Amino acid sequence: ILEIPDTEYLDALESSVKLREIPHLQNIFHFTPPDLVKNQRYIAWMQNFPTSVQHIFINENSTGMGLVGVTAHQAKLRLMNKTLFPVLEGTREDPNPSFKLEEELCTSLGNLNLVQAKAGLKVNVRPAEGPRLELDEVLHYDEEAV
Repeated sequence: ILEIPDTEYLDALESSVKLREIPHLQNIFHFTPPDLVKNQRYIAWMQNFPTSVQHIFINENSTGMGLVGVTAHQAKLRLMNKTLFPVLEGTREDPNPSFKLEEELCTSLGNLNLVQAKAGLKVNVRPAEGPRLELDEVLHYDEEAV
């Protein structure tokens, strides 16, 4: 799990030998802004890992809330004051029944396997057989139905 908020961290990241020597590494979770992910130094650093490593990004491009209880509580607070209690980011998404995980979240960049995280994404580590990624159904709080 990496948290690299800006380019000031790239020197330390690039010089870290321990990160590149982790045995049996399957996934790297990047808490990294989208603009930094596109940085050529960052891309070059990711290319130091075997092609079997999945790079999973959790950032502003990650969609969905996944916290129905929090969303319901915020909706109740909004009944008192919509200005003081705004709609939470990611809670107004329409569920998409035709969503295709491999097509919409997974991409390749050269030899890199990239995944953009989203609410409900499950990364399976063990057992080794079976899908590495799955998307659980995420409940959406319907404020209009209350």
